[in-house]
Amino acid sequence: MGNVQGGNVVSSGNVDAASGFVNTGAVIATGRIDAGTTVSATGNVIGGNVETGGLVTATGNVIGGNLVTGGMVTAAGTIVGSTLETTGSGGDITLTGGNILGANN
Repeated sequence: MGNVQGGNVVSSGNVDAASGFVNTGAVIATGRIDAGTTVSATGNVIGGNVETGGLVTATGNVIGGNLVTGGMVTAAGTIVGSTLETTGSGGDITLTGGNILGANN
């Protein structure tokens, strides 16, 4: 898959850019949000599972059943996930406001 770009992306399934990036106003999916590089939104990033090889960033909230990244997770709002996992260089979980909520973080 390639890149997913646009205003707001809302899906009752998956948002998949396994070899690219997701860059939107907001991205909301009841399924998985998957990107090979980055997931970024000027609003919220909300998905059943959020998986990326790079970073996840939002000016709003980052919410997922599981947040798994190869980079960092950043949000101006709240970061929520049952599992919060970052690996690789710069694998941090950072927020400028709100809370970090996770069963395993």
